[in-house]
Amino acid sequence: MEEFPKWKLIAKYKGEFPCHFTCVYIHNGCSGRPPIENAWVGSWFLMGGMANNCIQFIDKNIFHRAPMLQEKSFFAAVSILGTKIYTFGGYENIEKVQLKTCEVYDCETDKWSAN
Repeated sequence: MEEFPKWKLIAKYKGEFPCHFTCVYIHNGCSGRPPIENAWVGSWFLMGGMANNCIQFIDKNIFHRAPMLQEKSFFAAVSILGTKIYTFGGYENIEKVQLKTCEVYDCETDKWSAN
C-alpha cells in the first residue's frame, strides 16, 4: 500500500504578509424567485487587500465606498438580496491574527457595521 507524503511546513508568515482581495458580484437573484431590481445589481465589489478598501465597479465606472471597519485579507464574503454584503473571518493585516468577526456592508446607506 502506497503511503501519502506528509505535509511539512516550508515557511511561516514572518515579515511581509501577502494581501488578498475579496471580490463579490451582486446578481439579480436566483432561479424560481422574482428578480432583484436595484441600483447595485451588476456591481462587482473589491474589498480588503492591504487596507480596508471597498471599491465598486459598475458600468465601466469605479466608485470608492465606505472603508471596511478593519483592515483584513483572506476573508470570505457574500451578497444577500442585492443590498447587503457580509464578510467573514480572514486575517488582520498588521498583527496577522486570524479574525472571528462578521462585518455587514449596507449598499443603500454606504455604511459598515459589526455583527
